[in-house]
Amino acid sequence: RYDNLRIIIYDFSVPRLNIPSEDLPRTNHPTILSVLHSDSATVLNVLVDRAGIERQVLVKDYDVGKSVAFDERVSNLKDVYTAEGYRMFSRSSVQTVLPPNKRARTGRLCSSYDDQIKGLERDASSMREEAQSSRQKKRVAEEELRDLQEKLRSAKRKCESAGRDLGAKRFALEDAKRTYAAEAGAINASSLDELGEDILRVQTEIQEKETLLEKLEPELDEARNKVSNLKGSLANLHESAKEDINALNKADEEFTKIAKELDLLEMERRHYETFLNEKIMPDIKRAEAKYQELEHKRKESYEKASYICPESELEALGGCEDSSPEQLSAQLTRMIQRLQRAKEKCTESIDDLRMMYEKKQRKILKKQKTYENFRQQLQASQRAVDSRREKFQRNATHLKRQLTWNFNGHLGRKGISGKIKVSYEEKTLLIEVKMPQDASSTAVQDTRGLSGGERSFSTLCFALALHQMTEAPFRAMDEFDVFMDAVSRKISLDTLVDFALSQGSQWIFIT
Repeated sequence: RYDNLRIIIYDFSVPRLNIPSEDLPRTNHPTILSVLHSDSATVLNVLVDRAGIERQVLVKDYDVGKSVAFDERVSNLKDVYTAEGYRMFSRSSVQTVLPPNKRARTGRLCSSYDDQIKGLERDASSMREEAQSSRQKKRVAEEELRDLQEKLRSAKRKCESAGRDLGAKRFALEDAKRTYAAEAGAINASSLDELGEDILRVQTEIQEKETLLEKLEPELDEARNKVSNLKGSLANLHESAKEDINALNKADEEFTKIAKELDLLEMERRHYETFLNEKIMPDIKRAEAKYQELEHKRKESYEKASYICPESELEALGGCEDSSPEQLSAQLTRMIQRLQRAKEKCTESIDDLRMMYEKKQRKILKKQKTYENFRQQLQASQRAVDSRREKFQRNATHLKRQLTWNFNGHLGRKGISGKIKVSYEEKTLLIEVKMPQDASSTAVQDTRGLSGGERSFSTLCFALALHQMTEAPFRAMDEFDVFMDAVSRKISLDTLVDFALSQGSQWIFIT
């Protein structure tokens, strides 16, 4: 069984409706139809025919919605909904703003939690894979950095060796030139040809060395940049090492200080050990010898006293571990006096007194059992009272909520919201009413702040909320529509008729 269930009969073969642009609201804000997507054309057709979603506009906040609904006078506009949940509409000259429904259920169109969990798990696995690939890339980059550093060192070595060879070749060329200039007149044409070939060969080698040097220049520059970066990191390492060294020095100073304190404590320990061995130990040994002598005497006295009075009888009388002989003598005298007074006071024999004691003991046990039964009954009664009080408080809370729901439900037929606060402790009932045209969050708590028609309609809704919580075959109401306008009177009559049909009761109206 479902309450307020609407069954709509519609032809599924009808294609999706094509709405002309002149029938749509002339505004830049989206409509519900423009943001709603469905694979079934029947769903959209039913929403257009029954709810008019093509004329319901969605806006960002309250101020924009108020401007679109009331100030711009947009044609073909039915309702305006804000992101906060406000509903605004204008019917002829009446402007209405309905607050958001706080009891509305949300999240019915979202996907299941299993899908969200699976999506999050997929994201987590992808993040783990990305982290692993990043670590692999990092290792590869570190290996490439090491290779580049090796290449840089080898390039430096090659550059140095090439520079040395180039210098040696230049020196050799200069020597050859000088030698050739000195022996120019003495050599023949063949020797000149040989020297020319040597010069060409030497120049060719010089050019090759210079070409190699030019090729090595970019690598050398890159190596210099990396060296500068490494020098910067080395400087940072030096700074951190300095901080660690300073901390180590402080710790060393503290260790030295603690070592000095330990030496002082060791000297004090030796001093006190010497004092103990020389002055205190002889007194302790003498005291121990005296204690052993007194212990021996005590054992002899204990053996003698055990023959006179056994220990079991002494414990039955209360013991005398912490008592001196004088205290024991005084205690014995008091016990003898008590015995004499007891004999004078009680003339019965020991057997008669024992029988009386057992009889009183049985009576006490019987009273204790009776008391225990009464206590159990009292506890059961207390638990029953607590349970009934809890049920009463729960029922009272439910009745307060039901009264508020009924009151707010009847007020909602006119777009009004309200609340009823019942305090059983203070014995008060407070009614709050919030009108739809009031966009603020304040509610009217005094009926004098309402108009006559609004006060009459609120009173009618409160009376119907009370009627809905009681049962009676006949109900009467006197001039319920006083001060109401035609719209409020029609809504009130419809509300009363629906209530009478749903409750199955007879009404008597006095107008």
